[in-house]
Amino acid sequence: EKIIDPSTKPKISKEDGPNLAVVRNSILAGSIAGMTSCIMFHPLDVVRTKIQSTTSMTSSAPIAAASKSSLDTTAASSYRFRSAATISKSPSVISIFSHTIRNGGFRALYTGLSLPFGAQAVYKATIFTSNQIIRKSLIQWKTDERRKVGNFTPYSLTLSDYFLCGASSGAINAFCFVAPVEYIRNQLIAQHTRLSSQKTRVSSIANQQQQAKPIMKGPLDVISQTIKTNGITGLWRGAGVTLMRDSFGCGSFFFMFEYGQTHLPAITGYQKDSLVNSIGSGFMAGFGYW
Repeated sequence: EKIIDPSTKPKISKEDGPNLAVVRNSILAGSIAGMTSCIMFHPLDVVRTKIQSTTSMTSSAPIAAASKSSLDTTAASSYRFRSAATISKSPSVISIFSHTIRNGGFRALYTGLSLPFGAQAVYKATIFTSNQIIRKSLIQWKTDERRKVGNFTPYSLTLSDYFLCGASSGAINAFCFVAPVEYIRNQLIAQHTRLSSQKTRVSSIANQQQQAKPIMKGPLDVISQTIKTNGITGLWRGAGVTLMRDSFGCGSFFFMFEYGQTHLPAITGYQKDSLVNSIGSGFMAGFGYW
């Protein structure tokens, strides 16, 4: 009968431990997929952000109109007509989309794209690398705890463990990179909305105040202006919501991917690591993330 020496640590299988090739391929594939997705769906982010920003702008429009004591009745009527034609009180996706095209062409749909596009590789490297490190640490800790009670078999991750590791890696990435990158992107999109709206407005006190704001030409200008006005922490405005979104999103991503890898072989009849099951698991993971 084989005697196990308690002083020796059990070997952790390659399946449970970090696999550098898997991490490398995941980062590469994830970066390409992220960049492709960014190009395809960034216009939708622009429209969404514009809807949010124009809602706040239209809510303050009556105050701006009331302050035009120096304008004649015709100019005031023209202002109200043009403002209503430009941005409605309840902007729809179609109206915002057409307004963006009219005030900048199709290029305006990719306002603020450069930073999120370039950050995709950083996102994926952070998520997959930190996820593997957390998995390894959890496996080692759980295995050591088992050894204390005389169980010397290596610990295997459960679905809840995959969710926990994924959520942790998503939170790390969201706090370090996603929050400031999305803040910068949204500032550029909101600025485009403000500037395009000014083109059809009659000069007023409110308009002069808006024109007094410095125009940010790119991400570096946004960073500079934000630090000047709100300090470095201003770049992390709204980080709490971003952190919650990405932690649950990444946790669900890795949970659903592993769930698919575990249960799809019985449905498809293919091996766990087959292309069919990988695509199916990836589809489930993407659905779980969003």
